[in-house]
Amino acid sequence: MNNDVNVLRQSPIFNDLKSGRAPDVPFVVNNVSYKRGYYLTDGIYPQWSVLIKSIKNSGMNDHKRILYKTKHEAARKYVERAFGVLKQKWKIIKYPARGMTRSGLSDIMYTCLILHNIIIHDNGNAISPEFFPEEQHRDDDPVRTHQESMQVTQEIIDGTTHLSLKADLVKHLWNNAN
Repeated sequence: MNNDVNVLRQSPIFNDLKSGRAPDVPFVVNNVSYKRGYYLTDGIYPQWSVLIKSIKNSGMNDHKRILYKTKHEAARKYVERAFGVLKQKWKIIKYPARGMTRSGLSDIMYTCLILHNIIIHDNGNAISPEFFPEEQHRDDDPVRTHQESMQVTQEIIDGTTHLSLKADLVKHLWNNAN
């Protein structure tokens, strides 16, 4: 019963979005408004509005999609490299952390990202240049009603928004590259 989609639906990231603890991050791409930010993913994830995949097969002459695929994969590799450092160099996320509290894990991850940024700061490639403690979750964070939570869930898993956002990102990158 705990297949990948069920685990994904119960992840802390999506639970915080559904409950209202995570802030909505509205943004505009190509004059189209979107309610929530998104995560860059690879092909194994579902087509949800908050999970944006790369393009599998862009045509040889489809320069817009080639540019999008290149930028998308470069950004994903950069994040994977940062977590590779956490896993290999500092052995932080290599071992299970079930015995730790969420706030303890959060502090460790922020600390490692800050240390990683200090190491690569001279290159101008910092991931998280500043840490804002006021953005941490608090007990008094707003919580949505069950009906609101179900509405947000439907918005998160909306494949149409996923495809629309992906197309708008392709156009946006192309327009800014030229």
